[in-house]
Amino acid sequence: EKPTYYSQKRNLTAARKTNSFLQAVHSQVLQDVMGRLEKAFNALWNSGFGFPRFKKRFRSFNFPQLGKNPIGDNQIKLPVFGWVKTVMHRPIPDGFEAKQARVVKRASGWYIQLVIQSDVKIPEPPIKGHAIGIDVGLSHFVATSDNELIARPQFFVEAQHRLKVLNRAVARKQKGSKNQQKACQRVARFYERIANRRKDFHRKLAHHLCDQAGMIFAEELNLKGLA
Repeated sequence: EKPTYYSQKRNLTAARKTNSFLQAVHSQVLQDVMGRLEKAFNALWNSGFGFPRFKKRFRSFNFPQLGKNPIGDNQIKLPVFGWVKTVMHRPIPDGFEAKQARVVKRASGWYIQLVIQSDVKIPEPPIKGHAIGIDVGLSHFVATSDNELIARPQFFVEAQHRLKVLNRAVARKQKGSKNQQKACQRVARFYERIANRRKDFHRKLAHHLCDQAGMIFAEELNLKGLA
């Protein structure tokens, strides 16, 4: 019989009574990890994906519930951890309440992603305004029906020389030394910088398209069928 998410939750409750290592972690964080495992095995059994690969560490963990008034002056109150100093990216809008928090580890440091909730009713604006169609290509990133061609940026290609220098520095360091760890950290931060540049381009392009159109149409492609 396959272990299910709910059967593992029952086993977790029993194991936490005797295991001090599990008691040190918030119960809902452990339940979220089991939910990820359940999702991975469902993808294996139902969708034809490969067997889940073991990872030495998670890069994020989730707190599904936060206490009352968890946001303070440049700090946030997390279960078990208590008040943690933070640099707020932007203030939470009035009328919204922080409901969940995900702690993420990246090369540049630790981040907290908040899920906020409000009872505001989202209006349904009528479909009107200037319409444009977009098509994603190879020679150009996007071509629009208004005869606008957006060049395809090559962030990774432009960064290959710098990556080669950084990786060469890693290879020259003594294996397992602190200097090698610092060199690996520099490589990881540079990869994160490439990813941030790519995300920034996508968001600015989306903003540019939305500023000049009331409706945007895109072709729905069956990528698996094309492959």
